Amino acid sequence: MSPHSAAVTILMLLAAPSVVCAQTTSGVERLRDALDLEDTESALEQLPEVVGDPSGLACVEALLRERRLSEAWRPRALQDNASRELRTADQRRVDAALEDLQVELSELSHAYTTCLDAPASAPPGEPQRGAYAARHDVLVELLARLPSAGAEVFDELSEPAEVDTDFDAIRELLDASPGVPPPPPERAPMPGWRWTPLLASALTIMIPMVALGSLARMGQSTGKVQLALLGVSLSGLVGLTISGSWLRSGPGFVWAGGLLTAGMLAVGAVSLIVADRPKWRVFGVATLAGGVLDLAWWLGGLVLRWRDRQAHQEWLRRIQPMLATTRAGAVLGLRGAF
Repeated sequence: MSPHSAAVTILMLLAAPSVVCAQTTSGVERLRDALDLEDTESALEQLPEVVGDPSGLACVEALLRERRLSEAWRPRALQDNASRELRTADQRRVDAALEDLQVELSELSHAYTTCLDAPASAPPGEPQRGAYAARHDVLVELLARLPSAGAEVFDELSEPAEVDTDFDAIRELLDASPGVPPPPPERAPMPGWRWTPLLASALTIMIPMVALGSLARMGQSTGKVQLALLGVSLSGLVGLTISGSWLRSGPGFVWAGGLLTAGMLAVGAVSLIVADRPKWRVFGVATLAGGVLDLAWWLGGLVLRWRDRQAHQEWLRRIQPMLATTRAGAVLGLRGAF
């Protein structure tokens, strides 16, 4: 083997864990995105690419198919007084809908069968298993009558009350399925305190503006007051930009916030040192004070982004598999030290 080929081989082996990690997480993350958007069709399209135990994923498929079934078009009942042509057209639509329904019920019944084959210790729990088994029996009975059934069969397809098909329930079942990579930490609910810079900055803008309007109506607005309130409001605008780094936004908010904070501090210092009028020195003091607050927000955002990156890297290390299987095939990964 030539040195060039050996180097390429080693690089491919070293890169395998990252490639496998990306392949095993991309499908489930797209599925989670579809569930967040409450898009049933997209979720069903992404499901075959998800890594995990087939039985657990079949439970997720069953709930998604239940949702699609409940949202499906229902043919109207045939009208006795309708014309012959209209009745013929309606009957064709009913026949086509019954054919589609037979396929859908077969796939749904199969999903329930696979789901119920999971070990008793695996999700879902016993109450859900009982509801799934009862629903499966209903589907089997409907399938047996379907070839000769008419449009009245659609009246029996109401969403089962015992089976929770809410998207939150589907997400919980997906996350609990054996072999499914856990959701990344950035999908966890945002702590309420991370909204503090946004709310504080919004108040820093609104309160000076309201105060300025009130003082102007009372005829007590002077140049010093106006410039002081302006300096405080400018710091609030910078704080709004910085708050993006607290709310898991892109790195652009960190860089923009840092530059704007430096600009605020520079404007405040120059106004305080160079200005020869008291009102501009007041503006410099207000701008410096606001810049210091923005600096605190910015430093806090840097710490939070560092912690978020560390949590994400730890999540990546925990989910790297040696061999991952999906319903569409298998993904083989290599790990090692060279």
